[in-house]
Amino acid sequence: MAGPARRAKVEQARAAVDHAFELLRKDPPRLKRLLRGTAGLADDLRAVFEDAEEHAFATRLGLVAKTLRGGALLPAALSIPLLRKAVSKLLAAAD
Repeated sequence: MAGPARRAKVEQARAAVDHAFELLRKDPPRLKRLLRGTAGLADDLRAVFEDAEEHAFATRLGLVAKTLRGGALLPAALSIPLLRKAVSKLLAAAD
């Protein structure tokens, strides 16, 4: 169970992410470039975890890369809700 200070930090992170998504919604080329770049980074990290035989982490990173790549293919109006849901799940796990 998270304490009040941790919960406040998670809420701060959620607010910052929401603000960033609103900015990126207004700049689709930047959004797509960031998604593609981040997906590539997740793929590289997945390969490192595979080499280290940490298959559970590698699988999760592969799913992250796939989600990010899918978001880059969608129009910004559709990719933002997809990313919001993914980030919400991550923040819920941190809470």
